[in-house]
Amino acid sequence: MKFKVDKDMLIKHRFWVLLAASLPLVMAALLILITSVGAHIEDLKKKVSGKLTEVQQAKEVVGPSVIEVRKKVADDRKASETLVHAGAFKAQEVLATWPDEVEKKFDFQRGRFATDIKIMPAPKDKDSWPANDDSLFHGTVSEVDQDFVVVTDKDGKEAKFQPTLKIKVSKADKTADEKDLWETIANGQFLAITYYRSKYFYDPLTQNEQTIFARSYTTQIHDILRIVDPVDAKGNGTVQFNGWLYNANQPPPPRSKFFTFVDQDWNVDGFIYDEAWTAQEDLWIQREMFQLIRAANDSIAKFEPKGAPVAKDKPTPNSWFEDKTKPITFTNTNYELIFEWIDAGKVAITVKNNLLRRQKLDVYVRVKFNTQNNPQLSSEPILIGGEPLDPRGTGKDSQRKEYPLTANTIKRTGIYGVEQVLTWETAPVKRIDHVAIGSAADDIAHGHKTFPQGSQPYRKDKKKDDGKAADDPMGGMAAAAPGGELGERGFGAGFGGGGQAAGNRGINGVLMDRYLEVSEQSRRLPVGLSLIVDQDHINRVLDSFNNSKLRFLTSQVLLNRYPNSVRPPLVANAAEAPKEAEGPPPAAFSPMGGGDGPRGGSGPKGGGLGVAPMGIPGAVQPGIGGAVQPGMGAGIGGGFAPGMLSAGTEELENNVEMVIYGVVTLYERYPKRKVDGK
Repeated sequence: MKFKVDKDMLIKHRFWVLLAASLPLVMAALLILITSVGAHIEDLKKKVSGKLTEVQQAKEVVGPSVIEVRKKVADDRKASETLVHAGAFKAQEVLATWPDEVEKKFDFQRGRFATDIKIMPAPKDKDSWPANDDSLFHGTVSEVDQDFVVVTDKDGKEAKFQPTLKIKVSKADKTADEKDLWETIANGQFLAITYYRSKYFYDPLTQNEQTIFARSYTTQIHDILRIVDPVDAKGNGTVQFNGWLYNANQPPPPRSKFFTFVDQDWNVDGFIYDEAWTAQEDLWIQREMFQLIRAANDSIAKFEPKGAPVAKDKPTPNSWFEDKTKPITFTNTNYELIFEWIDAGKVAITVKNNLLRRQKLDVYVRVKFNTQNNPQLSSEPILIGGEPLDPRGTGKDSQRKEYPLTANTIKRTGIYGVEQVLTWETAPVKRIDHVAIGSAADDIAHGHKTFPQGSQPYRKDKKKDDGKAADDPMGGMAAAAPGGELGERGFGAGFGGGGQAAGNRGINGVLMDRYLEVSEQSRRLPVGLSLIVDQDHINRVLDSFNNSKLRFLTSQVLLNRYPNSVRPPLVANAAEAPKEAEGPPPAAFSPMGGGDGPRGGSGPKGGGLGVAPMGIPGAVQPGIGGAVQPGMGAGIGGGFAPGMLSAGTEELENNVEMVIYGVVTLYERYPKRKVDGK
């Protein structure tokens, strides 16, 4: 049955029909708006509300208040930086010394140095005198000469001032023919002196200061060399210098690799203050390096008491050391010593090996028998002899012997301390082969990490700097010409050649291009050392350098087994000791490896400490400067010479060549001065 649509009715009631049909569509649209669109609007509303809350809670709105807060933070950070600078310089200040003659006359450390002097009419009464501060002083002259002026202030206190190189002297009421010179200062005049305290790095020196420095420069050298207890021609001492047996009456040979110094008479024509400061800096660095080597050696010398009662912040009571009825034990890295009293003049000592390798005995220990401070009246050396001890934990790792005490002048109330007397055989650091400071040439101080940074002077000479040298990572090595004066003195030949690249040097041969970085507060420069060390104490040496006052940052460490003997070429009589090393100096550093020297891995070359022919007892060995000694039977499997150690024993088994590259940081004097003295 067909459904009939009454078209007329639909047309007639079309309004109501369309209204009824549109109602579901409207309801559907409303439903969509209420659900999905409403949710989107709610989400946007939440985001806007969140941003509004964030803005309302913000405290760092750009404006004066924010600037004040940020300025306070910056000031705090600057204060922290200054605090670090002050502490670092204070630790290094003890190293920055000058020759005694310079300090006694000019007092570079604490003296007052005048930059400007005004000769003025004296005020009518002392109450009207201008005030003094830490850079300005007023007073009347009580004494004057070419090197200083003594001025008395209104309270009667005297102060001594020394002229700087560029001092300005002016006189308020001078006559037409009168000049402004230091010589115009006279007793009784009233002066206003602008000054600064202490010499700062690279301050210009007066001609008299330069002359006295040049005259006294070498007086510092032996004080530094003696720090490591160097081995002399009789075998006394602990650390050897490669190629030279220590002689207190002579400086090291020229071009010595183990010590950097000016090995010629100073040329003081003109102004050499930059070289003077830099040469002193070399000595400061080496003094600290030698102190670190000495500290590494000393760290194993002292024996610590074992089993002593421990009380917080209190020393072990003397009664523990004085109890002679029971054994008392002391130990260090190498040995453990157990002391037992036999009677008043004899002790039994059981010595145990603390290492996992064989150890020779025939070592001296110094025993402290009473509490007096004078070692001559309290301590006695005892030679602990016997067959070598097997490694710790094996059957023959200890021995017990009785030792008579022979020093009759010593009162023996107990055993208060024990110290091993180190020798070149037993010390952790046995020999110093090479010390390089700042150099980027054959005598290289750079490791692989710092070499690309190149080197720069403390101050660039704008007249000479054409913009190329500063960008040259080779430090001018490619341009160094061989031969000539510098070449003859060992500074020529360029990269990889027979000497050191010329670079930028002063008239006295002091290297000026040496720094990695120079800032207002500090300067950083590379340092390289080559040492012969006992492999059991490598970490001990590195720990010592990590504790440096110069903030030594280790950048690279190279280790090679050292195959040769380190026995020094001793002579029978000190009068026969060599005066100078003959032949070429020890090997220079090779920056890229290969060849002789530390990185090549084949040890020193040239006039080093050679060994006798293999297996020939009593063979004569060439020494330094003509010194001789009995042969050692050197070489693997070589025979023994009478009374000497074969190179095939533990003397060689544990020696390694240790090359340390690092960066030291030297801080400028603190606080920064107000007066310009440059």
